[in-house]
Amino acid sequence: MVYVGLRSYSLYLWHWPIFVILRWTVGFESVAMILVGVALTFLLAEISYRFVESPIRLAKFHVRFPQWKVISAGLASILLSAAVCSLLFKGRNHICLSVVAQHPEIWKVGHPLGPEIKSKTELGAGKRLYVLGDSHAGAYTTMVNRLAKEHGIEVIMLSAGGMGVADLLNPSQDYSENGVNFKEERLARVLAEAKPGDIVFLASLRMYRFVNPWDNINEEYVWQSRYGQEAEKTRALALEEAKEIIARLSETGATILIDAPKPVLMSPPFRCADWFNRMNPIGKAGFIMDRSFLEEYRQPMMESLQVLDEQFPQCYLWDPFPVLCPDEMVSAFEPGRPLFSDGDHLSAYGNHQLYPSFESRILELWELNERPDAQARE
Repeated sequence: MVYVGLRSYSLYLWHWPIFVILRWTVGFESVAMILVGVALTFLLAEISYRFVESPIRLAKFHVRFPQWKVISAGLASILLSAAVCSLLFKGRNHICLSVVAQHPEIWKVGHPLGPEIKSKTELGAGKRLYVLGDSHAGAYTTMVNRLAKEHGIEVIMLSAGGMGVADLLNPSQDYSENGVNFKEERLARVLAEAKPGDIVFLASLRMYRFVNPWDNINEEYVWQSRYGQEAEKTRALALEEAKEIIARLSETGATILIDAPKPVLMSPPFRCADWFNRMNPIGKAGFIMDRSFLEEYRQPMMESLQVLDEQFPQCYLWDPFPVLCPDEMVSAFEPGRPLFSDGDHLSAYGNHQLYPSFESRILELWELNERPDAQARE
């Protein structure tokens, strides 16, 4: 106990970077790697305690100097350390070894795509595109920003992680109070502002994920959520709530566009994109999925979307699935470039690949709304 107590500060300083590096590279789930992490922590703590902490703490050199000099030197060291940390943080993308940081133009949503985009038309002038939903709505940022630059439409992002709107998976009763408040506040804004000619884009995660950015989700739990006894009841409640939301939005005269489910992967690409983390256990399931499996997996959501499409004349569907899954086997990469950043969110490159399909759908809606029989469906 005394041994650990004397080295407790060194143990505290070392355990965090060691655990994080192991988790990010070779994994930190197995008993063996946990023991390796603990052993490395004690080894480095012992070295720093003996050769850094103790010599400085017990040294007598500072006795020879006035207190103001010792205090000034300490403050200068703190300021210098803060400056170095600030510079490292600002330059992290240049010194980082990860391809995710080195190539934000293909990995990070919101990053501009390639050369400066020049305006094509002014078809969107005076119109608004409301992007409403959870983090998957935010994951379309690169794509919708490009639409704004090319066609002059104003984009209003109203997204927040984990707070879906008409996601067809879960009714509001399954969300936190913050989630319910978010939905109602954003809906209230759209209902107050939207007008004919505007588009409300409802985008959300519409299938249960198999993996989150930090660990795999129990597959049995996922399938119970999909096929369990309560799953159909929950989807029915979520569908009724979606109907109520779309009915309210339809009263504004705006067009409602809702995205169909995208693929969900078994492994997050950004966690295994580098030479130093490709062996991480979180990527053991790989980055290739069977298209027929994904089509079956999303079928209940497609049935719910079909109900909305048929019941509401102002509600239209946009399906990114065929673009992301053109072949029998679906890959997270195309070729060498990521379509997804994690197990279900799009990358900036994925946005780029989807843009022609999304742009075409928006242009169709604008053309349809300009016809004399604008309320008639195609």
